[in-house]
Amino acid sequence: MFLSLLLRPSLPEADVPLIPLAAGVGILEALRCLGALAELKWPNDLLIAGRKVGGVLAEAAWGEGGLDSVVVGAGVNVAVDPGAEPGLVSRDATSLAVELGRDVPVEDVAALVLEQLALWYHRLAAGGRTDIVEAWRARSVPWWGRSVEVNVGARSLRGVACGIDDTGALLVEVDGRVQTIVAGEAQALRLG
Repeated sequence: MFLSLLLRPSLPEADVPLIPLAAGVGILEALRCLGALAELKWPNDLLIAGRKVGGVLAEAAWGEGGLDSVVVGAGVNVAVDPGAEPGLVSRDATSLAVELGRDVPVEDVAALVLEQLALWYHRLAAGGRTDIVEAWRARSVPWWGRSVEVNVGARSLRGVACGIDDTGALLVEVDGRVQTIVAGEAQALRLG
């Protein structure tokens, strides 16, 4: 299931980067309403038992007067069994049907996702910046203090995940210095 939402936010510019975090929390809460024990992985993935079940993408459009719109894309693998589909990597992906052991009507998933997206977006719009960041932190994978690798474009960084800052950027300690990563792909490293 994929939903695409067009937002015309009247947020302070500093809160715009928090829209994907608010969307991630909203989708996660929808999945939890269905009984799925999902977690968030920076920057935009939803995981169940360490395997990807969904994600969020957001793109802002700016005009002469500032922020014009934000398109939020929200995807959830509702029914496809990655292990049964040729070409899909079953160890990295899952679906609600696999994890819950039952079929869930896509309409029910979509309705819950839209309801929770609206709730968390309106919380952000009402000045709930701190609520969004704290909610995201509380629902994230337990990486903090663990070794991670972050790919930022062609560059790869290895260090220790420290958390996210108040803008949603990932904080990684590399060689004794904390680096702030605003975009990239992160994964926990298994050492040993």
